[in-house]
Amino acid sequence: MKSKLGALLCFGIALALPVKSVAQERIFESTWALSNSITISDCFASLYLQHGVALQHGAESMRNGDPASTIAGDLAQLPGIDGILVVNGVNGERIITPNGVAPIDSLTGALLAEDGLFKQYVAPMTHKLLGGRCKFRQISIGSKRYDLMVMPIANDPNQVKRRSVIALLLDRSWLLNQVPSKMDSLSRESSQLLFWASSPRNTQWAQSIGIVAGSDTLWWSGPKVDIKDQQALWPLSDVKIFSIIRKLN
Repeated sequence: MKSKLGALLCFGIALALPVKSVAQERIFESTWALSNSITISDCFASLYLQHGVALQHGAESMRNGDPASTIAGDLAQLPGIDGILVVNGVNGERIITPNGVAPIDSLTGALLAEDGLFKQYVAPMTHKLLGGRCKFRQISIGSKRYDLMVMPIANDPNQVKRRSVIALLLDRSWLLNQVPSKMDSLSRESSQLLFWASSPRNTQWAQSIGIVAGSDTLWWSGPKVDIKDQQALWPLSDVKIFSIIRKLN
């Protein structure tokens, strides 16, 4: 009887172990895919480092009393932008340039009404220059969507009308056009992306990474397989990073 019970126990353990192993592998694969996406997204966000620095300088200029036209003029030379919005909640001044690039009333109203844009959080990530102090937003007005990089200035957190913003209207095509060359370089130099890359010595894992905008594949590396793990390519939240590592045997 004991031998039969022992055999049954061993058989049960043998059945349970593969299930646990598969579950662990799936968690690991999804976690690694997220790490890939963070690496890629940070790389593209870094293209806007100069924009973030310029927005900070613009905020200081506003606090020093410089007119909105001067602030907008200083930002106009930045690459990859379609326009600039400056709203000073203290003196009521606001400007959008070029004139008519977006409906100023609707855009200003949407930004100033978003409480989350002006909140100060304690998490270290929220204090980053990109995505922290400068925030990325997509706002739809009618049938048109605007990609924005925003510097919120809470002159008085309790008074919405006194809020100020400086926002860059981003040129979507400027970022998308850089995806192929930027990803070619990153996939050759990033330790994260190279870890499971295809090689003669790697016979156990296959890695696939792609960037897709709607129905357009902007860049892809590895086998074309169905990928459920996907993350946003900031600052364009509708552009997706697809990433997967699969155990082959």
